[in-house]
Amino acid sequence: MMQPEHTSFPRLAMALACAAAVGMALCAWALPSMSGMSAAAAQPVERAPGRDAPVPSLLAKARRATGEISMLPYDIRVTGTATLLGREVAIEHMADAAGSFVTQYHGPIPLEYGFDGGTAWMLDLGGERRVLELGEAEHARFIGAVLSGAALGDAGPLEFSESGEADTLVFRVRAGRLGGTVTFDSVTHLPARWSYRFGGSDRAIETSGAITVGGLTLSRDVRTLRAGEVEQTLAFTGAGPAPQFLRSPYEFLGTMPGDMRFDPDTPAALSVTRAPTGHLLVRVSINGGAPGAFIFDTGAGITVIDTSLWEGSGIEQIADIPTSGVGGVVMSAFGRARTLSVGPITMESPLVIRQDLGFLRQPLGEPIAGIIGFPLLARCVARIDMHAGTISLYNPSTFSLDEGEWSHLVLENRLPCVPGTVEGRDAIYTIDTGASGYPVVFHAAAVEAFNLLEGRETTPTTLGGIGGKVGARAGEVKDVSVGPARIEGLRAAFATEFVGPFGESYTTGTLGGSLLREFRMITDYPNRRIALVRREEAAPAR
Repeated sequence: MMQPEHTSFPRLAMALACAAAVGMALCAWALPSMSGMSAAAAQPVERAPGRDAPVPSLLAKARRATGEISMLPYDIRVTGTATLLGREVAIEHMADAAGSFVTQYHGPIPLEYGFDGGTAWMLDLGGERRVLELGEAEHARFIGAVLSGAALGDAGPLEFSESGEADTLVFRVRAGRLGGTVTFDSVTHLPARWSYRFGGSDRAIETSGAITVGGLTLSRDVRTLRAGEVEQTLAFTGAGPAPQFLRSPYEFLGTMPGDMRFDPDTPAALSVTRAPTGHLLVRVSINGGAPGAFIFDTGAGITVIDTSLWEGSGIEQIADIPTSGVGGVVMSAFGRARTLSVGPITMESPLVIRQDLGFLRQPLGEPIAGIIGFPLLARCVARIDMHAGTISLYNPSTFSLDEGEWSHLVLENRLPCVPGTVEGRDAIYTIDTGASGYPVVFHAAAVEAFNLLEGRETTPTTLGGIGGKVGARAGEVKDVSVGPARIEGLRAAFATEFVGPFGESYTTGTLGGSLLREFRMITDYPNRRIALVRREEAAPAR
């Protein structure tokens, strides 16, 4: 529900075996390096077992049981079926001895995850090809290693230590943050369950059965669970050497989706209305119908359609899926529209979800037909001015920057992230134009790691949105810097529950609309860059 203190609109968290969502790991907090955008640990990394430390005897037994992919003279390929969006589809997983892999879902909605030895990437559900960084990269590499058997290898992406429990080891991504425990079958010594925390919820991968290729034993049946509920099942029925390739299947192809049109005769500037809450509303047409008011929200990972617009609009429903909001996970109808038009852009066959947005009518002053964010921004350059209340959309192939300078933009779980600081500490912030209330909200992991509540006068508050509410403390932060600006004396909320988006640890906090009034922003998602231009005339975000 809408809360006066802070509201953030939905972020999609797809229930997929390789879903690379933002998350909260079990290992020690560490701030990522923005230069390479890795999740390097602030604490010294323990010596990697199997390299310069003794290998736990349980791990040695497991390696003998599974074999080593690094010993094979060829790439491997396993095939079978998987559940994707409630349907059974064909799945194909290929991997090489060096740790590169690609996982492909061959269904009505194609999906791919890959790692080429240096870059993790995905073909997203909406057709967007993008590089994965931070938590998404760690999670994708972890899942890929589990499927290919490389997770236990000496040269694999994981390191292990004793847990003190029979048949169980502690694991974590090397020099990273994602970690948990792996339990082995007491008879076969094959992995049976990987348990970890990620994306603000408890996760698990359960494996059973065996399928072999060249002396390598892989899991035949795989189930992924979230909060104890089964999200996806995979059943592999074939295994063997991978075919010869004309080009590497692991390579990232950074192509633009071919599902949009730019009308050169339509002005780049959108018709924008500012709601009483400060949100910017733009006019969007679904399937050629009358334009409705959509919240323009960089914190929305997928386009949301209100129930009243969905009904009778001809949207094809595909499945019910879990979506992640501030307070947790809720189920939403998932479907495909014929067209979506906003300003000069028309998208063909866009994926959308349905949610009842009726609760927004009173605070925003008019009926809200939907929320639009990542799918639109992934296809254009956007000039956003929260202070002036203006938004313009441009073709990325012809756009030329005329103010400010480009800097690297990270897309973590489809959300834009930029480097900054909090009271002298390095930070990474999510930019969320759909977040109203506090100028900045610090995520629970950062609050704990940086001791942000220690010696600070705070009062109880809540952070609300779709999915419910989470607990927090309200206070003041001495200073925050982002881009070219250092802003002092900000009101802030400090999340105290490790739930939902504010429970993840790969970013430090979320910058809301009132702080973003300090800047003119130019986002170029296709080329992974952003320009933040300080507005000298803007009133300080308080």
